[in-house]
Amino acid sequence: TAAPTVAVSRSGTGTVLAAGETLVFTLSEASSNFVITDIDATGGTMSAFAQDSTNPLLYTALFTPDANGVGVATVGVASGKFTDAAGNNNQDTYLYRQSPQR
Repeated sequence: TAAPTVAVSRSGTGTVLAAGETLVFTLSEASSNFVITDIDATGGTMSAFAQDSTNPLLYTALFTPDANGVGVATVGVASGKFTDAAGNNNQDTYLYRQSPQR
């Protein structure tokens, strides 16, 4: 069986303002152990992590940029953070990069 993957997406474009933005994490396979601490975020923090109530492959979390943050923020999930039902470790993904702006 294949290792599960996770895609990170956002609804907005451009910079993330101080209020933050909800990101969507789409898993290729269901996982019972994907948690907010599996997500690496630089240039900000993650909160309000939740699994979608109708689609177990979708999760959302709020990314809030650091106060007075400038530069590029990175959100991703390193390999080996969660597993699928067969026990396969996830693949690495760092697809979301955004410049926070105040």
